[in-house]
Amino acid sequence: MTINRAIQPDIKVPESINIPVAEMVVCKNGIPLHAINIDDNQDVMRVSLVFKAGTRFQDFPFQAFSMVNLLKEGTRNFTSSEISEKMDFYGAYYDASIDRDYCVVTVCTLTKFLGQVLELFTEIITEPTFPGKELKIFADKRKQHLDIEREKLSFNARELLGKLLFGATHPYGVTYPSGEYEKVTTRMLRDFHKESFVAENCFAVMSGKFSVSDIKNVKDFLSHIQSGAPKLFEPLLFNTIPHKEFLEKENAVQSAIMVGKLLFNRNHEDYIGMQVLNTILGGYFGSRLISNIREEKGYTYGIYSTMVNLEATGYMAIATEVGVEFTDATLSEIYKGIELLRNEPIGEFELNTVKNILTGEYLRIIDGPFGIADVTIENIQNGVDNSYINYSLQKIKNTTPEELMRLAKKYLKPGSFTEVVVGKKNI
Repeated sequence: MTINRAIQPDIKVPESINIPVAEMVVCKNGIPLHAINIDDNQDVMRVSLVFKAGTRFQDFPFQAFSMVNLLKEGTRNFTSSEISEKMDFYGAYYDASIDRDYCVVTVCTLTKFLGQVLELFTEIITEPTFPGKELKIFADKRKQHLDIEREKLSFNARELLGKLLFGATHPYGVTYPSGEYEKVTTRMLRDFHKESFVAENCFAVMSGKFSVSDIKNVKDFLSHIQSGAPKLFEPLLFNTIPHKEFLEKENAVQSAIMVGKLLFNRNHEDYIGMQVLNTILGGYFGSRLISNIREEKGYTYGIYSTMVNLEATGYMAIATEVGVEFTDATLSEIYKGIELLRNEPIGEFELNTVKNILTGEYLRIIDGPFGIADVTIENIQNGVDNSYINYSLQKIKNTTPEELMRLAKKYLKPGSFTEVVVGKKNI
């Protein structure tokens, strides 16, 4: 059969996605282990531990971030260099990340080396020593990095928006001087590790190609995590009063603009609809903000809108950087774009394009066992299983212009946005 490559193939949008549902087993110390067996030709595995140990739980500035990032820089039996050499020898990959609510510690390995890598992972998770020398190197680097970041207009705008949305002392909005890194001690890190890395604060996800004996090995590994007091996500109060704030930066030739507002997290019934609406506004390269402010007006190289999901809430934010002479005009166009969503129905072609983009994004993020693991972790954090993916796809597919206009009128009201400009509004 000859294929005419001058003719574009038909676009096929899947009705549903066949995504594995994790099998859950409970370890003897109570840790839920969610196992996702992907039977393909790749003999690789990933084990991720998720702890309620985000920065909102720390007692001192940079305590949680430093602890998580220094886990593998020395343990009771191995130095930092020895750990790195062993990881390299087995071809394993280690990663640790943290946000306001959770930290995730992950190791990826060839399935045949699971036992050896888990032995090393046990040391990292249960017996880190946080050596003073490694702490000083880390603190010096992070202090310098933070000082450099705070020279950037966009970084200042993000920090300022967080303070205005949540409050300057709120766990989601607080920031610290870089000099606070110098006050972090080994004792602080050990204390936070001891109280946070306990079975009651943890769940685990394993994915890849593995056997029943591999599940047993992971369960045995998890049994080394001690029990302790569970951390609770206490209710948080939020600042609901919109603000406008301008932060002058001497000699700035650009202005960083952020416009945002508190909304809700993924558990809210309107989250998926707002995700569609946000994508239309500024969530992809052909979005309305890009088409208008970049392509037509030429005010910026890039502008985007995003929905940020947190444990206690969520928010929407629009961000860009423009020449100072275009600051006021850009703000005006942003609000005009929002008003159009409130007052004019979205056309069928544009809506179908966005639906296809969001469906394609779901297909991208679950491509392979490691992507499925990431989705599984996020779903567990939100109290749902992997069937939520197909629920989301159906909600996106069934979204109508009338529904989007209702959401825009309800949540994108004039005067409800917090506005931040860092740099100069006008020359």
